[in-house]
Amino acid sequence: MKTNKFYFATGIDTKKFIVPIHTKIRVRDSYLNKEGKSRLYLHITGDGERKRLSLDLYVDPNVFDAKKQLLRGSSAEIVQDNLVIDNYKAKATSIKTAFYLTNKTLTVDKFVDEFINGVPRTNFLAFCTHFLEHNKTNYAPGTYRRYKSLIAKISRYKKRIDFADLTYSEIQKIRNYLFKEGNASTTVETAIQGVKMFLNAAKKSGINLALDTEDIKVGNTNGRRIDLSIEEVKKLKAFYFSEYINKSYRIVLGYFLFSCKTGLRISEIQSISREDFVNGCFEYHEQKKKRYRSKPITEGLSEIINGDSDLFVKKFTNEYINRELKKIVRACGINKKVSFHTARHTFATNFIRLGGHVKDLQNHLGHSKLSQTMKYSHRVEEESNKTLSIMDTI
Repeated sequence: MKTNKFYFATGIDTKKFIVPIHTKIRVRDSYLNKEGKSRLYLHITGDGERKRLSLDLYVDPNVFDAKKQLLRGSSAEIVQDNLVIDNYKAKATSIKTAFYLTNKTLTVDKFVDEFINGVPRTNFLAFCTHFLEHNKTNYAPGTYRRYKSLIAKISRYKKRIDFADLTYSEIQKIRNYLFKEGNASTTVETAIQGVKMFLNAAKKSGINLALDTEDIKVGNTNGRRIDLSIEEVKKLKAFYFSEYINKSYRIVLGYFLFSCKTGLRISEIQSISREDFVNGCFEYHEQKKKRYRSKPITEGLSEIINGDSDLFVKKFTNEYINRELKKIVRACGINKKVSFHTARHTFATNFIRLGGHVKDLQNHLGHSKLSQTMKYSHRVEEESNKTLSIMDTI
């Protein structure tokens, strides 16, 4: 009995903090457009505040029923307009219900923000798309494309997944589906990491989840880093300067070799134009950290730049570059799975192989943590350990 009283009291106390928001659709009949129609607006009140939100719908004020907040009549146009009005009312009700059920305080300003920005609060995939588009400028182009691809992959698994249905079991089903589609283990775990990111964003937006994101375990997302040896880079360089290479191959390979000597990402390479090479230096935009950096033009870089006058003038899409790179590598007899990012790994490992200091490498790569850079040092250390067998002859 005491328990019931306790919960009853809690319910009363909770409601004291819930500010009722009232909404009503009205017509601005003081103004008529050329067609003799007036704009509808949403009248919002709560806690002594009042706001008016213009809606994207013009109607005949003479047939608007203020009490029912609908148009009188049965013409095709009126039926269509009434559907739009019903959607506006349903959206307002959905916002008020979502805040009520989560015990969140809904103010007039918050309501207006929710109504305009329309954060999806039930459909997980709709939320992911909304969140990604509204935060697009915060991501590097490659990261944005990766998240976009993730949403598309999960949409192929299920067109709609509600937050209420997104349990640990459902996440495991998503993982199994991605494996069945032929994705590598690291690709699958990176996808689950992305799902976890979106769920955390939803949680910050006040959306109730059916699970605790801390309990979502993400496996290893670091795939085997492919890099080219010093000899393989020399082989590509010889092809770059040969008379047998075609124009598009030379430009693609020029960008790749430039990255092999600098560690720049493809997005950073794409941000450079030929005019940026001034006074023995060049400036580029580091999109991941959203800053501009400057590097010296070494003798080796100058050689690559001068190898083709269209380098850093003619640009290709990332997809085209990666596609052509695979052909170039095969043509040079290099049997490795290469993408443009291989150049960054190649720069890092060869820098260590040639005696470069790991702290200098951290600066060149723009890593915030030394642990990120140490992975390349460990890679070279593994290679070195393999040579211990030469002592067996003693």
